[in-house]
Amino acid sequence: MKTKLKPVITCIALAFCAQVLSAQQSDQSQSQRGQRSSTQTSNSVDGIRLSKLKGADVKSRNGQDLGKLEDIVLDRQTGQIKFAIVGKGGILRVGEKSHPVPWQEVKIDSEKQITVNMDKQKMESAPTVTSDYPELNDPDAVLVIYRFYEIPAGAAETPGGTESGQSQKPNSSNP
Repeated sequence: MKTKLKPVITCIALAFCAQVLSAQQSDQSQSQRGQRSSTQTSNSVDGIRLSKLKGADVKSRNGQDLGKLEDIVLDRQTGQIKFAIVGKGGILRVGEKSHPVPWQEVKIDSEKQITVNMDKQKMESAPTVTSDYPELNDPDAVLVIYRFYEIPAGAAETPGGTESGQSQKPNSSNP
């Protein structure tokens, strides 16, 4: 009886090995197709998810640490980004100062770092907001923020920043 089972067991083992090899080859080809499609997707979409930006390091134009990107505020009517909220200091957000920076002053370097068009000293004296940013609903408070960053009043009505991440500063010879 042993001699009759040996060929049957051998056939079953060979069939099982063939299935395993076939499954491995199928997995490899699917993996390669997945890599190609994810490469194509990442190359075809040139965007950054806002959720990835939260917590990004914020640097000054000369590389000084200004804090972390705490939040991004959108204009409810236009859907455009209005402010980047930069948090600095404090422990576990207690004592942290939140600075609203007009989007015109922001340049996205990567998902892990953004640059703000100012130096550390100026950032320390920048206007701050409380935890839910109610000040950003007050047109007078928003105007103070835009004036601090030397952004013309008309730009406050049309947020969105420039391609270079730098605001169009008023000419000092013009009033």
